[in-house]
Amino acid sequence: MIGKEKLLSFLKQGLRKARFPQTEIFAYAQNLRAIRFANSTVHQPMEETNVNFGVKVIRNGKIGYASVNGLDLERLANAVQEAETSASLPQALPYLESFAEPKPIEPVNSFSRLTDEAESSKLVDKVKLMFKHGNGTGGTFAGILWSVSGETGVLNTNGVELYHPFTAVNCQAVFTKEDLSGFSAQAASDLSKIDPEKIADASVHRALRFKEAHSLPPGEYTCLLDEYATAELLLYLAYIAFSAEAVETGSSIIGLKQGEKIADSKVTISDNAYNPLTFQSPFDVEGVPRKKVVFIDRGIAKSVVHDRFTAHKFKTESTGHAVPFDFSEGPLPLNLEMAEGESSKEELLKQIKRGLLITRFHYIRVVHPLKTMVTGMTRDGVFLVENGEIVSRIKNFRFTEGILNAFSKVKAVSKNRKLVTFGEVGFPAGILAPKVLTENFSFTGTTHF
Repeated sequence: MIGKEKLLSFLKQGLRKARFPQTEIFAYAQNLRAIRFANSTVHQPMEETNVNFGVKVIRNGKIGYASVNGLDLERLANAVQEAETSASLPQALPYLESFAEPKPIEPVNSFSRLTDEAESSKLVDKVKLMFKHGNGTGGTFAGILWSVSGETGVLNTNGVELYHPFTAVNCQAVFTKEDLSGFSAQAASDLSKIDPEKIADASVHRALRFKEAHSLPPGEYTCLLDEYATAELLLYLAYIAFSAEAVETGSSIIGLKQGEKIADSKVTISDNAYNPLTFQSPFDVEGVPRKKVVFIDRGIAKSVVHDRFTAHKFKTESTGHAVPFDFSEGPLPLNLEMAEGESSKEELLKQIKRGLLITRFHYIRVVHPLKTMVTGMTRDGVFLVENGEIVSRIKNFRFTEGILNAFSKVKAVSKNRKLVTFGEVGFPAGILAPKVLTENFSFTGTTHF
């Protein structure tokens, strides 16, 4: 960890190199420890310490950007100069007249000293605990356990001066024996909340509960989506429907049907950076406080996330969801959550006369954004449920389904939720997802495994 005083002092020194009154510097520092494993063997332990700076300059309503890594003042000064130069180029992008003004920030605590001080050897020990649960089964584990200690900081010439430390941990494992596989994962800010033995037990159980998998024909099935499967659908829904960028391009159903019913009344989806069950983050890369944004409220289309640029276009305020200029997706939600329901897993299963339990999806691709239509595969555990009992393992399916179509036929939602994280290793973005029981989920193809 660099520390608040040292990081902000460094940003101030960089800001003094600016020659123009509208300059902003964002810092993202991290110490990443990652343990990759396969065939129940640690094969790639690594540790990486890095700090990245993004510099933005406004000149005559146009913006210039440059980035650099390393705690080197000369390099940061060069990045400031590069951003100033790029803002003066004919092809520079139009922007606002100024950067953000200072606003109160609600404090959050997403930093764990235990996580920060844990050495890579401790992570290796946790992984090896998992391997013991596969002894004598003939199967092996593969996956990753990573932890990150990080800091973000934002300074600009308007007086914004912000700092936030954080930690995050994610462990995910696939247990495989021949054609059978099972998946489990845990994510948290605190390393002590990661239980490798529980992860191992869950993935082994999913893989070996039945000795072989049977085939079922394609068609529409009642499905109980595990938290991982729900989270995958929420992730893609966020990309195609929940940002102002998607509304502007006409690809967001929220933008077209605001105020209308687009899902079942049991479905409420929001972005909340202040929920202690998630990776909390109080401000974005522009130094704007993050707001809770409700996308779907009891089935009704409500709102989307904004950065300062899209907020100006839509004549509204930024919700604090700007992302670094290195990305081109526009504002994005990073703390998604779906509201909990009232049912236990056992109560959800009892509602199924004949249907499927889906562990997770993978290889998802968008087919039709406005219809929230996606296609993909099931993975690491599909089970047949009859009269409330899990009776056999089923071979994987290909599915083609509208996410909101599935969320419009929800019978029940679990009262317990799980934090699931995707994407770049070491990046603390998560989805708080429940199990969801939905009807007539469309499977369009089968596999041989």
